[in-house]
Amino acid sequence: MDKHNLMSVTADQLELLSSSIRVRIMYVLKDNVMTSKQVAERLKESPGNIHYHMQKLYKAGLLELVETRESSGILEKYYRSVADRFDITDLKDHTVIPTGQVRSRMFSFFNVTEKELQMFMEELLELLTKWENRISSAGASEVVFDASIVIPDSLK
Repeated sequence: MDKHNLMSVTADQLELLSSSIRVRIMYVLKDNVMTSKQVAERLKESPGNIHYHMQKLYKAGLLELVETRESSGILEKYYRSVADRFDITDLKDHTVIPTGQVRSRMFSFFNVTEKELQMFMEELLELLTKWENRISSAGASEVVFDASIVIPDSLK
């Protein structure tokens, strides 16, 4: 996925995306076509756990089956993410969503040291502060930005 792919999601799909392991799977598969075993190796997670989560994502339409190969009598299934940006505008009645018009939910997965994470958070705060302090244009609407930085237990 060279460009970002936006997908409208249902409440059930959004709930699946609230899991950090599933977000990590989606991220790995955004630019790679891989089997669950390959994803497990990349994420340093158990193959059974990754297979379980990938099946949930596939059944929900968040992963697509790209290819099936037979290797030594074993059927290998290769998947990819269908999107890496999610439009949640239509989920106004879902309890996770704050009241108002929600435009999108984004995720990213990257590796940083503790010092780099601190730098990232400072840069993000600077960007938010810049936008908070700018003079609003006529007819501008208030925007609430909600972000979480999650460090999965398996990576601590």
